[in-house]
Parts: sequence; structure tokens; C-alpha cells
Amino acid sequence: MSQGFAGRNLRLVPIAFFVVATCLGSESRAEILPDSGEFEGVYHRDRWGVGRFSYFLVAPELHKQLSPFEHKGIRLEVLDAFQPVNPGDAFIRKIGKIAELENSQVVPELRIRLMGRTSNPESQSVELTFFLMNESDEPIEISLQDLHVGIRTQDLRVPQTELSAEFPGYTTGQLRTKSSGVGPFNNHLSVSTGSIENGHHLRIGAREQFPIVIHCNLEIGQHEVSVSGQPFLNIESRSTLPRFVRWFKVDIGKEDIERNQSERPELKLADLQWSSAKNQWQRPCVKLSFIVNAPPGKSRAIVVCSDSNRSPLAGTLTTTTKAGDLVKVEVDPCYDCSNLGEPWELVRIPDKGIVTSLNVSLGMPGKPIELPKQVRLQLLTDQGLESFDLDVPPADKLAPAK
Repeated sequence: MSQGFAGRNLRLVPIAFFVVATCLGSESRAEILPDSGEFEGVYHRDRWGVGRFSYFLVAPELHKQLSPFEHKGIRLEVLDAFQPVNPGDAFIRKIGKIAELENSQVVPELRIRLMGRTSNPESQSVELTFFLMNESDEPIEISLQDLHVGIRTQDLRVPQTELSAEFPGYTTGQLRTKSSGVGPFNNHLSVSTGSIENGHHLRIGAREQFPIVIHCNLEIGQHEVSVSGQPFLNIESRSTLPRFVRWFKVDIGKEDIERNQSERPELKLADLQWSSAKNQWQRPCVKLSFIVNAPPGKSRAIVVCSDSNRSPLAGTLTTTTKAGDLVKVEVDPCYDCSNLGEPWELVRIPDKGIVTSLNVSLGMPGKPIELPKQVRLQLLTDQGLESFDLDVPPADKLAPAK
């Protein structure tokens, strides 16, 4: 784990804000898919019993032949595939040689938190935290552009037992699933709210697990969540390692709607101060400063853009509307590490803590905005997001920043 703060305790560390990803619509393919050839990918039989490999469906009778390689990277010789409708899926009916590929050094795990009711009574707001474990003995890097999260949901409106005419052996209920992606994922650790930080990537130390957090709404019912990515030994040299992909079963029930599994933060904020200030454009703003401390005698880490001169923390600031929805509170962007390709990595919190600050926007000339009375500060740590609810004093009662 990086020790980037060991020799510079209490250095001013600004916060960088990441945009929480949202669920997007499903994608469709409008192309003629191949009927034979050699392909690399991972064979997976989804929770509804449908075999899938790369962009193919797989005939049920091939499962016995492929099951020893399930969830492993393979090179598969496809002898016969059929695409009944374009756009639409192709169906592998006959295969030949199977060669196992090298396993990935990255192994993801998933933690799910139910965050509360949405405007749709048939859905639930959830927090998905993927912990990417680097099982190798050397650091690796992953570009945020190469991380992909997908959600597959069964369509309960169609008959579950009626056999499919196009894909023998499967029922329409098994095949009728909705697929959606999560994005914009490459903006997840964004510094400037609303911008696309194409260059950012994660640097994961040896035997270290890095958290990636996503908020989205899931309908009541059964889901399957996938995460995949392309690790590198070094982003600049593009020295690739085997891809990783993993699937997780997620069930959302009606009894879960009122649940909220948010945990009390373990980290502590000290010397928290609100003050009036001016940003880099000499516009009025509110400065929030504080110290982040780990529990006494316990080693904890926090996500930092360590190659930036300002070493910003990863986090977000939100407030709650009268309807109960979370909305972003605008902050001034940190352009020191915007679109320049700096890595984000876990850094140990020193004994004296980390001093940090951020400027909360009061709007532009002619378009002033009023701050909410309470905000939620979230920091990305080795345990995922940790949340702090903070009261905001009126802007006209703030002392000038020191």
C-alpha cells in the first residue's frame, strides 16, 4: 500500500468529486454475426439457465461440454452458429476445440447496500461496491475506460414455460431478460462534476483490494450483475494482463423497500470549519475544511489522486430534496488533475490525519444559489463509501477563511 502521506502529515489535501454512475438503457446489435471461427471469452450460464459465451447464446446440450471451463477464460472453436434475426443474438449449436487461457490477477467481490425508496414503488435504490482484489505480488493499473458493469434482469411479463421457436431448448421466460449497462463509468472518479475524465485510472497495490462504488435503481425481482475489466502492468506501456469478469446474483424483494443498510462511518472528522472565501475565479464560495482521522490503533486507507500536486481525495457532496431524492451539491473543480491521466490509489491515513478542504459553489454572477441546510459528505475509502451528515450554517453568518 502506498505510503504517500507518511512524510507530509497535515498537508492541505483538496477533495475531488466522483460522479455516481446511473443505469442506462439496453443495447442492441445490428450486424451479421459470424457462424464459425475461433473466439476468446468466458462461458457463463446465467441464473435463468441460459448459456452465454462472448456475444453468443449457447445451446443447452453444450453445457456439459463447457461446464468444466465455466467462468474461466477460454479460446473456443465455434463450428456452427446461427443468427435467426438481425439485429439479434447468434446461437452456438456445435463446438470443437477448447483451450483454457491464463486466469486474471484481479478477483472482484461485491457488497450490496439498500439505500431506500425511489419515486417508483416497484424499485429500490441500491449501492453496489465492487472490491477489486489484486492477487499478484506487484502493482497493477486499470483504466476507468476499461471497466464495465452490466445488469441483467428477468422480464416477468412473458410466459416462463413456453418454448422458444428460435432457440430450441430454452423457454421464452429464460431468454427474455433486459440487459443494461452502467455509466458513464469512466467519470466515476471525476474531479470536475459533469466532465469526462478519460485519462484517470486505478493503481492497485500488491495483495490490495480497491473499491468501486455505483448507485443505481433496481426493480423488485431477480438480477444478475457483471463486472469486467482490463488490467495492465503499466498503463503507459499498455502491457496487458488477462481480463477479469465475474457475475453476481442480486435479489430485490418488496420486503426490502424500507430497509437501509447504511453503516455509521468508522473514520472521524475533526476541526470541521465552514467559512466564506473566494475561489480561483475570485467568485464568492463557502470553504469546508476538516481533518480525516482513522480510529486509534487501526490502519485505514483512503482513495487519493497521489500524482497530482494537490493530492485530492475522492468523494462526493449531496443533499436531499423534499421528495427524498439525493442531488449533487456543486463544488469548484480541481483542474490540477483533470484529464491528465493521474492514477487514483489507496493511501494510508497517517496518525495525525489528513487535512483537506473544498470550495462549495454559491453560483455564478447573476445566478446565485442558496446552500442547503444539511449536506452529506461521502469519502471513498478502503471499506467503500463512508458518509457524514453535516449541518451547513447560513452563508451570511460565516467568518472569512483563514
